[in-house]
Formats: sequence, structure tokens, C-alpha cells
Amino acid sequence: MKYLVIGCSSAGIHAMEAIRQKDATGEITCLTKEQDLPYGRPLISYWLEGKIREEKMSLRPQEFFDRLGIRLCTGVEAVRLDLANRSVLTATGQSFTYDRLFLGCGGKPIVPPIEGLKAVPHFFFHTLADVKKIKLLVTPEDKVLIIGGGLIGLKAAESLTSLNARVTVVDLAPHLLSSIMGAGAAYMVQEAICAQGVEVKLNNSVAAVRMIGPRELAVTLKDGVQLMVNHLVVAVGVAPNLDLVQGTALSHRRGLLVDQHMQTNISGVYAGGDMVEFREMLSGQQKVVGIVLNAAMQGRVAGYNMAGFPLAFDGSMVCNSLNLFATNIVTMGESTAAGENKEILVSRPAPGVYRELVFRDGRLCGATLINDAERAGILRHLIYKQVEVDEVKEGLLAKTPQLLEIPFARWDEYYRDLTA
Repeated sequence: MKYLVIGCSSAGIHAMEAIRQKDATGEITCLTKEQDLPYGRPLISYWLEGKIREEKMSLRPQEFFDRLGIRLCTGVEAVRLDLANRSVLTATGQSFTYDRLFLGCGGKPIVPPIEGLKAVPHFFFHTLADVKKIKLLVTPEDKVLIIGGGLIGLKAAESLTSLNARVTVVDLAPHLLSSIMGAGAAYMVQEAICAQGVEVKLNNSVAAVRMIGPRELAVTLKDGVQLMVNHLVVAVGVAPNLDLVQGTALSHRRGLLVDQHMQTNISGVYAGGDMVEFREMLSGQQKVVGIVLNAAMQGRVAGYNMAGFPLAFDGSMVCNSLNLFATNIVTMGESTAAGENKEILVSRPAPGVYRELVFRDGRLCGATLINDAERAGILRHLIYKQVEVDEVKEGLLAKTPQLLEIPFARWDEYYRDLTA
């Protein structure tokens, strides 16, 4: 059996591990356009800040691929997929055939329609190569404008602040991190960011940009204000990378569509990670859930099925955990107020501490915790298992949640789910 894996990040690695667990002799080849061995992309900000060395970012060393008999081809970009002939063509004209194919192409930065953007130098904050360019070109006291106040933009702001750059963040939304938290929690995060000298401009966007000097850009905002900056970082988000599947018979909407076995509509072709669209377990809707844990689980499920051992993926759930400007942030589930029939309870038990719980139909469906992560695991499991907690929701909000606070009948339900 010939297995071909496109992409060597979390989804691809876990797919290959699962394949090898079940098929000791099959031929596994992995193509990745990255020049480096696979690394943890969430760590690129820490590399830029000097908190971690490049060799410590590795997801798997070369020895891993040698031991499992995997042919790893770095710096090789897949550019065309021939489903009829079960082959993949690379940018250099090489052709790789397969019996089973796994697509883990990940995501790619969204490029907003800004007048003049293509004509001026700008950075993304997506790969190790991106932050190496930033490290090389940004010097202390440089003025940097970051377009985007989400997770990527704010991690970029934190890293650039550590380089003593003068950072401004502009975002179209009314508050920061609008895709993962409500305004109350976001205000606390903004306070921490501004305390470190970052300027934040909300309800605004970049309308146009032009070069006016060797290291100077004139940026015009939507409200007409003009800023003079040295560098521009585009961090408005990531979209599924569907370049390889465009023009093929593979079904896709925003992301590539897969079934519970992570197989596409074409037999023998599987996919996982940031490029796929799958059922989000709380809403029941098809969504792209771009988090590392989700990619790893999907890759593992795909790998088992590719090797002939049926396994189902039961759905995605959004979870984020990060430290931003010395502020610990955890969000999970439906952590924003969007949607009907939701009850939101908020507690601020101590200065700098914030807990927001979102309930629907007597069940916890989302949570945002600021500097309050001690029992995040319990809350996550209550969300994941959708245990009815209507009788104890005030207790979950007011103090450290304990499982014994759940009434006996609910405890029995919880225990059955926990051991299922």
C-alpha cells in the first residue's frame, strides 16, 4: 500500500503515526513545502521574543521519520492533484502516485482588499519564515501597524513589543478577540495590552497604503486618519488552503468536506486539520475549527481509516488557551453571546480575574476565563458532555467548580458519560 501525505504539521504527523501503528510495511511519503522539519506554529511568537530556540520548536525530529520508515520531502510543494490517475504533481515537475492520500494543507493568511497593499512590503505572522523576516528587518523604536485584533494579531503585537517596537493594532470589530470572547473579557485583555504601550484602534480598518520612503509607509484608515509607519503586519485571520483541490471533483465550501472517517467524497482521499470543514459538536453546524488538538485528532482518525481500521471522529469543539501580555486566557465552546436562547453569567471574584459562563437549555455551552484557569478542565468536560447543570450554574460561576456540586441524578449521567 502506498500512502501519500501532503503537509507535515499536526494533522499530517498524527495521520502518519496512526498509519504506521496499523500498517508496518506500507510505503509512506510526506511532501511539505516548508524547508524545515515540522515545528509548532503556535511557538513562532516565542521564537521571535527569544524565549525558545528553533531546535526546541520541532514537532518531530528526523529520527522519527527514519524510525517509522517515512520518506519526508521538505521544500517540495504539491501544485496539482490528478484524482483519476491517483497522482500529485509538484512545483518542480515530480509526480508522486498513491493508493491512499491524506491532505493536510492547513490554512493560509487572509489578504484583505486594501488599496495599494500588493505594491508595498508587508509581513504575515503565520510561519517561522515570516517571523525570521520580522526579526531581520524590525529594529527598536520602529513603528509597526498590525491589521487585525484577533489571536494572531495580538500575539504579533506581544512579540513586536518585546523587540521594543512601537505597535498599533487596528481592528474592524468593536472589541478585541471578537471571534472568541465577549466585550467584557476583551476589555480586560485590552487594558493589559495598552498598559504595555500598544495603541488600539477599534471600529476601524485600513483603507489604503502607499510607500513614501525606503522604510516609511503612509496608511489611511477608514475614518480618514493617516498614520506614518515603518512596517505593516497583516493578521486578519487564516482561511483553509484549498489551492490544491480547486478544479477537482473534491467537494468543498469554506473548507474541504469530509465524513466522520475523515474521508472526502472521493474514495481513498482523506483530509484533516485547518483545511477541512466538519460538524461543530455544540451547534451541529459544519465549521472550520482551526486548533492544533482538533487537527491532531482528525489526523489520527484519518490515519487509522486509511490503514483499514474503522474509527469515527465525533466532532470539533473550539478551545483556546494562551498567555497574552502576562494575562492567562482560556475560551471554550460557544464563548461569545452570538445566538439565541443563551444565558450569560459573569463573575469578577478578584482584581484582574474574570469568569464568564454561557448556558443554553440548562447546559453549559461556553466559557471565558481570564487569569482563572484552575478548573478549566472540569468546565470543558461539562461543555463537551453537555451535562445538565441548571441547578448549580450559580455555584459554577461563584466559586471553584467541583463535580460533587452536581446533584446526584446529574452526577450519575455525568459518570456514565465519563466512563463511556
